[in-house]
Amino acid sequence: MYFAPTAFSKSSINLLQSISNNLYFGFSYRTGEQPIQKHEIMPGIYEDSVDIQEFKRTRMNEYFGLRTQYFFFGNIYGSINFGLNKAYKEEQKNQFLVQGNNIDFKPYQKVTTFSDRYSASLGIGYRKEVFDFFIIGTEFEYGILSTRRVNEHYSFNPQYFYGLPDNYVTEQVYLREKNQPSRDYISVSLYAGIAL
Repeated sequence: MYFAPTAFSKSSINLLQSISNNLYFGFSYRTGEQPIQKHEIMPGIYEDSVDIQEFKRTRMNEYFGLRTQYFFFGNIYGSINFGLNKAYKEEQKNQFLVQGNNIDFKPYQKVTTFSDRYSASLGIGYRKEVFDFFIIGTEFEYGILSTRRVNEHYSFNPQYFYGLPDNYVTEQVYLREKNQPSRDYISVSLYAGIAL
């Protein structure tokens, strides 16, 4: 069994157990980006006005994966990997319009939900044990990432806005979120770990 944190643009923790002399099986985990809760200030639709709103996002890019490694020639192995990028949610609410000394609460809220996304990949790598317990390695992977569905839900009072809010109309016409299509990807990782 060995434990190997991966070091590159996104770090993850891998834990693999030997099933035989050549075959390893285990899992991978990446914490992703921390949840966010902040206030955003944007130019308002009126001259000398600003919009203030609360923005929340749950943990994004959290990843769970199953990994296999099969050594077919010395320290060179092939891998088959399956993963799950967890769903997350963004929320914009508690909007205020500030103009001069006036503060006006805007009854508007938008919640965007991004669904789970699955992946599968094939890889080839090189791993070497140093001093019988320290492991270094690298792996090249080619994989496919499934479609992520994007669901938007709006809540607002049309009487306050005399119809539809400006930012709602703008998003429907110009900035509408689309489902994120499936795509292929390439990943190169470097890792170091400890054999237990």
